[in-house]
Amino acid sequence: RTHMLLRVEVPEGAFLADVGFGGDGPVLPLPFAEGTETWLGRTGHRLRREGDAWALQGNTAGDWADLYAFTLEPHYAVDFEMANHFTSTWPRSPFVLNLTAQRSWPEKRAILRNRDLVVREGGASTATAIRDPEHLLEVLDGVFGLAFPPGTRFRQPEL
Repeated sequence: RTHMLLRVEVPEGAFLADVGFGGDGPVLPLPFAEGTETWLGRTGHRLRREGDAWALQGNTAGDWADLYAFTLEPHYAVDFEMANHFTSTWPRSPFVLNLTAQRSWPEKRAILRNRDLVVREGGASTATAIRDPEHLLEVLDGVFGLAFPPGTRFRQPEL
């Protein structure tokens, strides 16, 4: 249990809301119905049932792939606390070993992994290498809206 999502009930029905997954996760609520495909630009999502579990699937390259699985049993904040602590502090966790930022718009995604910035829009991707610590601060501010004081340095990436 390292990730939270919401099942939201509205007059139109139930929806899955999950804007915090990152990767190729959804940026808009999805109908909570098995097999119903929701597309935004070239990115699709759907839910698939596996017994008592559900899988969120994504499609960006013409094939459906599982992004994560979940159940409908109640979960509480305490259920996530230890897993969150572990992924945030374990020395070999990818969240500790990598500088990561992501921002999604309805038809655009910007993904920063260490020194590599990839912006996907309209079926095309552009890649930019982070040149130095000052360039990293410019990218974090200009692309992701994350402003840091001049001279800020991060452990990752090693520049």
